[in-house]
Amino acid sequence: MDPDTVFGPAATRAQRDTVRAYIRSGIAEGARATTGGDVPSGFDRGYFVPPTVFADVTPGMRIAREEIFGPVLSILRYDT
Repeated sequence: MDPDTVFGPAATRAQRDTVRAYIRSGIAEGARATTGGDVPSGFDRGYFVPPTVFADVTPGMRIAREEIFGPVLSILRYDT
Protein backbone atom coordinates (compact mmCIF):
# COMPACT_ATOMS: atom_id res chain seq x y z
CA MET A 1 0.00 0.00 0.00
CA ASP A 2 3.06 2.27 -0.09
CA PRO A 3 2.22 5.08 -2.54
CA ASP A 4 5.84 5.07 -3.77
CA THR A 5 5.46 1.50 -5.00
CA VAL A 6 4.62 1.23 -8.67
CA PHE A 7 3.58 -1.96 -10.39
CA GLY A 8 3.17 -1.62 -14.13
CA PRO A 9 1.40 -3.72 -16.73
CA ALA A 10 2.74 -6.74 -18.59
CA ALA A 11 4.93 -5.80 -21.54
CA THR A 12 2.75 -7.39 -24.22
CA ARG A 13 -0.75 -8.71 -24.77
CA ALA A 14 0.67 -12.21 -25.20
CA GLN A 15 2.40 -12.06 -21.81
CA ARG A 16 -0.75 -10.74 -20.13
CA ASP A 17 -2.79 -13.53 -21.67
CA THR A 18 -0.22 -16.14 -20.59
CA VAL A 19 -0.24 -14.92 -16.98
CA ARG A 20 -4.03 -14.78 -16.89
CA ALA A 21 -4.14 -18.35 -18.25
CA TYR A 22 -1.94 -19.46 -15.33
CA ILE A 23 -4.30 -17.72 -12.91
CA ARG A 24 -7.31 -19.47 -14.45
CA SER A 25 -5.42 -22.76 -14.33
CA GLY A 26 -4.68 -22.33 -10.62
CA ILE A 27 -8.32 -21.67 -9.84
CA ALA A 28 -9.49 -24.59 -12.00
CA GLU A 29 -7.08 -26.95 -10.22
CA GLY A 30 -8.38 -25.93 -6.79
CA ALA A 31 -5.98 -23.23 -5.60
CA ARG A 32 -7.54 -20.32 -3.75
CA ALA A 33 -6.71 -16.77 -4.85
CA THR A 34 -6.38 -14.86 -1.57
CA THR A 35 -5.79 -11.60 -3.42
CA GLY A 36 -5.92 -10.57 -7.05
CA GLY A 37 -6.99 -13.18 -9.56
CA ASP A 38 -9.19 -11.16 -11.87
CA VAL A 39 -8.62 -7.85 -13.59
CA PRO A 40 -10.56 -5.22 -11.63
CA SER A 41 -12.94 -2.86 -13.37
CA GLY A 42 -11.36 0.29 -14.69
CA PHE A 43 -8.42 -1.55 -16.25
CA ASP A 44 -9.95 -2.15 -19.68
CA ARG A 45 -6.96 -0.65 -21.50
CA GLY A 46 -3.40 -1.91 -21.40
CA TYR A 47 -2.04 -5.21 -20.18
CA PHE A 48 -2.57 -4.97 -16.43
CA VAL A 49 -2.51 -8.18 -14.37
CA PRO A 50 -3.20 -7.73 -10.66
CA PRO A 51 -0.67 -9.20 -8.23
CA THR A 52 -2.18 -12.56 -7.24
CA VAL A 53 -1.41 -14.76 -4.26
CA PHE A 54 -2.59 -18.38 -4.23
CA ALA A 55 -3.09 -20.53 -1.14
CA ASP A 56 -4.00 -24.24 -1.01
CA VAL A 57 -1.51 -24.98 -3.79
CA THR A 58 -0.27 -28.55 -4.15
CA PRO A 59 3.00 -29.63 -5.81
CA GLY A 60 1.21 -31.17 -8.80
CA MET A 61 -0.54 -27.96 -9.84
CA ARG A 62 0.70 -26.17 -12.91
CA ILE A 63 1.18 -22.91 -10.97
CA ALA A 64 3.55 -24.77 -8.62
CA ARG A 65 5.56 -26.52 -11.34
CA GLU A 66 6.10 -23.80 -13.94
CA GLU A 67 7.62 -20.34 -13.89
CA ILE A 68 4.91 -17.80 -14.56
CA PHE A 69 6.95 -14.62 -15.23
CA GLY A 70 4.20 -12.47 -13.84
CA PRO A 71 2.89 -11.14 -10.53
CA VAL A 72 1.71 -14.51 -9.19
CA LEU A 73 2.83 -16.15 -5.95
CA SER A 74 1.97 -19.73 -4.98
CA ILE A 75 2.09 -20.76 -1.32
CA LEU A 76 2.64 -24.46 -0.69
CA ARG A 77 2.49 -26.33 2.63
CA TYR A 78 5.40 -28.45 3.76
CA ASP A 79 6.30 -30.60 6.75
CA THR A 80 10.10 -30.25 6.88
